[in-house]
Amino acid sequence: MIITTDICKAILKASNTAPGQDEISTVILQAAWPEIEPLVLNLFQGCLSTGHHPAAFRSATLAIIPKPNKLDQTSSRAYWPIALLSVLGKGLERLLARNISWLAINLQVLSDQHFGALPLRSSVDLTTCLTHDIKTTLNSKLQALLLTIDVKGAFNRVLPS
Repeated sequence: MIITTDICKAILKASNTAPGQDEISTVILQAAWPEIEPLVLNLFQGCLSTGHHPAAFRSATLAIIPKPNKLDQTSSRAYWPIALLSVLGKGLERLLARNISWLAINLQVLSDQHFGALPLRSSVDLTTCLTHDIKTTLNSKLQALLLTIDVKGAFNRVLPS
């Protein structure tokens, strides 16, 4: 069961993102909210109860953004593809993501060491746990083994520092 405050938080309190093909921005939704709130609640409840994700929420406008300081503009790696989706659709997805995260944590279906896409768990928490585990292992006179995988380009937007 979802309530209007959850929907309002998922749509109107999110950052003012660029709209998709429908060209309905967060600012427009904020201005119209008193009139459309019950309609959006009905739409979202219908989507959740039927398991339907409207095609209009899945259609994207693709914007190609050049990366700064890339000398070879002929390379596809010199650009970021950005998918512009419906603000309402992003709100529905945000709402679902929050509910799934809440369920996963409260039903304890994830490991305590799972950190991806969960509230109040960050990469800093992950590295702190990793450091603790390594120190505990070494202090117990055991060996510690760490396997890492470098996926080229996967983290190109993370600040090096």
